[in-house]
Amino acid sequence: MTTDTPSLESLLAPLSVADFQSDALHKQAVHLTGHPGRYQTLFNSHALERLVNVGRDASHVRLYRSDVGFVQGGSASQVIQQLRDGAAVVVEEAEHWDARLGALADRLSAELDEPTRINIYATSPNAPGFPLHADTHDVLVLHVEGKKRWTVCAPTLANPLFHASLHPQTPPARVEPYLDVTLVPGDTLYIPRGHWHQAQAIDGPSLHLTAAVFAATGVDLMHYLVDRMHQSEAARMPFVVSPGPALREDSDVPATHHAHLDVLRHELDDALRQPTFLADFRRWRMVHRSLRQPLALMSHMQPESISGPVRIRAVGGWVSESSEGVSVHIPGRTLWFPLSTLPMLRRLWSGAVCPVSELTALVPDADSGLAQRIVDGLFAEGLLTRA
Repeated sequence: MTTDTPSLESLLAPLSVADFQSDALHKQAVHLTGHPGRYQTLFNSHALERLVNVGRDASHVRLYRSDVGFVQGGSASQVIQQLRDGAAVVVEEAEHWDARLGALADRLSAELDEPTRINIYATSPNAPGFPLHADTHDVLVLHVEGKKRWTVCAPTLANPLFHASLHPQTPPARVEPYLDVTLVPGDTLYIPRGHWHQAQAIDGPSLHLTAAVFAATGVDLMHYLVDRMHQSEAARMPFVVSPGPALREDSDVPATHHAHLDVLRHELDDALRQPTFLADFRRWRMVHRSLRQPLALMSHMQPESISGPVRIRAVGGWVSESSEGVSVHIPGRTLWFPLSTLPMLRRLWSGAVCPVSELTALVPDADSGLAQRIVDGLFAEGLLTRA
């Protein structure tokens, strides 16, 4: 994470995070003004040109025209013609292509404890962008250059799921925006999932970023519950086969099926009442994510002993303890350590800059070499960085 990576608090300023959570989050779109250079050090048109020109095929870059949808770029001259015809440049999952955007995605994911994704949109002047549409995730629009008019309408389906095919949405017959704003450099726009919106650059080209946030839903919790019930013998047990025609009436259902259902109902109720159920769900969701940068390659080619100050990368996660040892829950997996390392790991995961000598002092003398081995291992795994 670079030292100037914006935090959620800085993206939402002048609105506080607490006010955003109580007044806007999942409820309504909100427009936040900022100083013109707020996002210039994060990303700009020069950075976009470098990103577009990296690689021979530029397969990470897409072109979109409002009259035909996404189009093939082809040769440089063909791309230039598409841009002159009003095409927009779209780079999805840009956190994999730009280090600063990657650091932003890491920090937002760590602060929100949810997966995030960064997209880039560069739009031709006065050319219509994407038609009126509703996303299945929350969006933070970070306006970088130019001007763009946004209109936001109320949802026609509350809280749509990521797989839109499960419940197709129809745009409202009449476009009646409850928010109609023109974004200028430094502005932020929050749009909750399901809220219809469209945008158009005015008076010249426009460049903005979107940070998509994929918040957990009740359906995600049900997926966790199904995964958890794999450990239940009653859940794995087949319903007793009943000879004869397929069951069509309530009266046809054997008493053994009702008894089996009662057992499952009891087990589900017991699972939901466990004091640690929501914490366990959070851990499960964390380990089903993945790290954006899982390896520090050179450290594996030639392992080294790390010295000097270090800090944890903005990967999210947290430290917990039990009688068996210390668990560090990070995207993709859970790491296990001896109980003696708890103070050291809590210090690291606090986000503080820590000299290795300070970390070593937090581990009992009997394990004096353990702290150094853990630091070296975490660095090779891409979890630690030199401060």
